[in-house]
Amino acid sequence: TGKAVHLPTAFAVVPGGVRLTFAAPLDKESAGDAENWGAEQWNYLWTDKYGSPDYSAKSPGKAGRDEVEIKSVTVSDDGRTVTLQLPGLQPVMQMMIQYNLKAADGAEVEQELYATINEVPKR
Repeated sequence: TGKAVHLPTAFAVVPGGVRLTFAAPLDKESAGDAENWGAEQWNYLWTDKYGSPDYSAKSPGKAGRDEVEIKSVTVSDDGRTVTLQLPGLQPVMQMMIQYNLKAADGAEVEQELYATINEVPKR
């Protein structure tokens, strides 16, 4: 189409958070505002039945999802990489990160990203 793609091209778990790299630059003010981001995490219960409800990662055995605090957001100089500081990040079967941002070209960027976190590096 010749238009910029506003999708993440890389996801990495880093000490204390996650790093997302986008194909096109984001508006730094919009991307750097923690209010424009949200995150939840949860696990599943392994059983002999197909499927599972969502279970808290913080309180195993309790049904539901855990909201994840976004302490701060750092945007790279080129506007393509965003690092979310997430205190208490832990391995989880499922994490959802939502964002409602603007791209550097003014386009709306509203999406959800799902990931499994197997390990959180210490440094």
